[in-house]
Formats: sequence, C-alpha cells, structure tokens
Amino acid sequence: MKKSIYILSLFAGFWATAQTGIDKTSGFGASSLLEFGSANNRGILLTPVTDVTAINATPGTIAFDGATGSFRYYNGSWSTVVPGGTTSGSPANTDKTTRGAIINADTSTAEGVLILGKDSGETKGLVLPLVSAPELNIGNPPKGLMVYDTTNGYIKVYNGTSWTNF
Repeated sequence: MKKSIYILSLFAGFWATAQTGIDKTSGFGASSLLEFGSANNRGILLTPVTDVTAINATPGTIAFDGATGSFRYYNGSWSTVVPGGTTSGSPANTDKTTRGAIINADTSTAEGVLILGKDSGETKGLVLPLVSAPELNIGNPPKGLMVYDTTNGYIKVYNGTSWTNF
C-alpha cells in the first residue's frame, strides 16, 4: 500500500502546475504566473532606475525611469509608456544589475529584479494588484507604485506627484 501511494504521488507531480500568489491562496487565473490578493490596498513598486539605457534589457522589460518620472518599455529600443510628472532631485534607489527572482523557470538569461517565465514562448503573465480608486484608497504612495484600478479599468502608476493611467 505504501509503495502504491509513493508511486502515485511521484507521478502526480507530472500533472501539477504551479502559480505564485502574494496574499492569495486560491482562485488563480489560468493565464497568470503571479497574482496578488485584493484584501489590501497595495501595489507593485518598481525601484527607480537612474539610466534605463544602461540596462542590458530583454524585450518586454518595463522600468521606472527615475530621471524622467515615467515608465519605459523595451522592445529592441526604449520607449515611454507613461509620461511622468515633474520630479526634482535624484531617486533614492538605483537599479541593481544582478539577476533577481525567477518565476516559472529554473534559469533565465533575462536580467532584472523579477523575471516572470522563460526566455521565450511564455503564455502566462502578471496580474497586478487590484485596487479600487487607488488615488483615494492608498495614502502616501511611493514613487513608482503600479496597480490596476478596478473602479476605472486602468493600470495606474504613481510618478511621485500624481497618478497616471495607461
């Protein structure tokens, strides 16, 4: 009997799939790698990067440009996703050039703090934290905070002075 249970549990791993949740334990979307619970008014904070052009970026990289206060997207070249508000001074944090956490793969050639999936052929993505009217419900947001606004249906980012939609 023990042998049968052992063999069954060994083969059960072949059919299992894994998804990661933060403040969430069930109800994952079929096409998500990483999801956030909706119990708290929290977002994803991207550390401001001093010079995005210095990053050895992989297509699909999103970075918060601390110099311009905007989100930048890399797909062979850098483009502005969201125009930022005016910012003053230099960002408190800078980009780390070492590889960070990798989700849904053992290794990756991509560089970044959080790498979702494999280098190519991935069909799953990130589900942002769901927040109703973040400008009303998140007090003192840090510069670079990103959430999905469930009230208005936008991805919103805080650029240090105001919330911007994209």
